[in-house]
Amino acid sequence: MQDKGQEIRAHLFTVFMDLKNSFDTVNHTGIRKVMQKFGCPEHFTHIVRKLHDGMMVHVTDDVLVSEDFAVTNGLKQRCVLSPTLFNLIFSVMLTDAYPGEQNGVMRQPLPGADYNATRINVNCTELKNVDNFAYLSSTLSRNTRIDDEVAHRNTKANQAFGRLQASV
Repeated sequence: MQDKGQEIRAHLFTVFMDLKNSFDTVNHTGIRKVMQKFGCPEHFTHIVRKLHDGMMVHVTDDVLVSEDFAVTNGLKQRCVLSPTLFNLIFSVMLTDAYPGEQNGVMRQPLPGADYNATRINVNCTELKNVDNFAYLSSTLSRNTRIDDEVAHRNTKANQAFGRLQASV
């Protein structure tokens, strides 16, 4: 995506959100309603409902095992549908949170103007603007060049090779 943005000379902004444990909060009834809102076929909605309805779990602690209980929230772990279902829920949540917002460019500097990054504060702490950012074993760069990414991967490969040689 970065390469395509560079190719068409478009600015690309990337946002990373930590949605830790968010898959556990998705309500099963809400999934069906959102799927209907997006126009998913009824038979597909029914399949997803059957996947979640009647889901029972128990908790194991060492040798102790709880009694089974029903689960009404959460997406199945390691299910290939879970990320898509979560994205549908998240999309509706954002649409409901910002009902009057229009899609499109919210702020565009004049051509040739210096880049002046918007300051973003979270809990009274200003987030840093950086030229390079490491995320999920990749290095993202403001200039969208892959030089830093290649150098980072070469360093990791050399470290792994060095550890391998040391163990032989």
